[in-house]
Amino acid sequence: MLNQNIRVSIINFILILTVIFGLSLNLLEANKYLHLDEAASLVATSGYTLNEIQQNFSDKENIQNYSALGSLISARNDKSIADTTVSLYQDDPHLTPAYFVLNRLWMQLVGESIPVVRFLSFLFSLATLASLYYLCLEVFRSRITGLFSIAFFCISPVFWEFIMFARFYSLQMFLALTSTLILLKSLKTCSRTLWVAYAFLLSLSFYTYLFSAFTAVGHLLYVSVNYGSQLKKQLKFFLLSLIAASVSFAPWIFVLLGQKSVSEDKTNWLTLNQSLLTQVLSWLHNFSLTFFEVTHAYKPKGILEKLVLVKIPDLLAFSLIAYAFCFLVGTTNKKTWSLIISLVALTIFPLMLLDIYGGTILSVVIRYFLVSYLGIVLTISHLLSRGCTQGSIKLQRLWSAVVVILLVSSAFTKSSATLEELKVSSLWQETVSTLSQTPGSIIVGDNAYYHVRVSHLAQLSLGAFLVPQSPSIESLEQLIVSQTGPVYHLVGTGTELEDVIENSTRLTRIPIYSESGKLVGKQLTVNP
Repeated sequence: MLNQNIRVSIINFILILTVIFGLSLNLLEANKYLHLDEAASLVATSGYTLNEIQQNFSDKENIQNYSALGSLISARNDKSIADTTVSLYQDDPHLTPAYFVLNRLWMQLVGESIPVVRFLSFLFSLATLASLYYLCLEVFRSRITGLFSIAFFCISPVFWEFIMFARFYSLQMFLALTSTLILLKSLKTCSRTLWVAYAFLLSLSFYTYLFSAFTAVGHLLYVSVNYGSQLKKQLKFFLLSLIAASVSFAPWIFVLLGQKSVSEDKTNWLTLNQSLLTQVLSWLHNFSLTFFEVTHAYKPKGILEKLVLVKIPDLLAFSLIAYAFCFLVGTTNKKTWSLIISLVALTIFPLMLLDIYGGTILSVVIRYFLVSYLGIVLTISHLLSRGCTQGSIKLQRLWSAVVVILLVSSAFTKSSATLEELKVSSLWQETVSTLSQTPGSIIVGDNAYYHVRVSHLAQLSLGAFLVPQSPSIESLEQLIVSQTGPVYHLVGTGTELEDVIENSTRLTRIPIYSESGKLVGKQLTVNP
């Protein structure tokens, strides 16, 4: 008994250290360069539309510097919360406004630096940890299962990018878990206050992320299977809460219908026909990301290395997950396993079917089914916590070894990814600082979000010019000739513009390399 208590205490200690380690690595990345999606969040939060930014930064006679762009996308500009909603309506109607409104209020109250903006998502992630832990207590009645779940959340390659990501993903996960927890308590107590809270959280989920509808359908399936023929009062209150949340979301449904063409244009990159084999391999790899990501630390070369370092680990990870679900069904009651399976399946399977028959790649984009991964983490945590604390000593040692392998793999992967992110961030800072040293320098690009990324690195003297969509070589030449200082184009600061530059015979492209020898951009001049 004493040895068992010591074993559990050691496991708890390791899991707590894992949580601290994972969160600390995220905090180290707080000031790294902006991801394009994060830049898009700042633009939407500011209340300015892409057209308005285009008008302000495409005047050849009055080129503004990056500090002006930073002031424009500030949360303390002359725009309002209503303008934030309008910006989404015009540019990204497939997104919903809750996070962006909260982000604007946060930036106005606390500050506008990149670490501060990301810290809001970090707070939502901490709240997600609490909800995940208490959901484990409610479902499994096990503290150690709760510790396993939050440890894997903090260190899993699936979640690490989103823990401190200036986007709505951490809020979405928090709302999904919390609404599920409140639902369980509402079904147990039938408290009207809790049902109102559930309806509110569900409505807020819809206004945070459209795919939250899958979570609601999962709740509907769970309640129907477990309470449909027994507790009619609970079923009635649940349906009323679900209807109230759905009705509250009706205004944005009309927005989606009215801006259908804009939404389709923004999401057309998801339309891609892939073979079924390619999709299955992608699904297997995505499932393995629950534990590790080999390619972050090392890029396999050749078929044999890919087989040994990627495909076989993918199959092993999927096998462990499949076994965990079988173990879940065999060791828990119907209410427990049906809840978790409904949360997982009702997001993944519809997207898989849509990809197979609709020619899309929704099911291979991890951020679209983060809630499903939370369900997988719950299932794995149940398996590992039971394996490490119950059964024969040999089995406990075996499962303890599995836990160590998984935690070490995840920790190594996360550490490698963090170092890589900091290295890339340093490269961006170095590049922009170098270009800023020459007076009158400007950077050209045809993507506003790339300019927003640079605006948080650039010095005051560096100018920004936003080339109109479908740029012509003639207009670019006129811009270059009219400038007294050098004109630069950074790698990855525009798509169509890159093609125009590379295909031009009248432009001289002088490569710019970082100190490490990596190509970071080109200086553009017009041939005489």
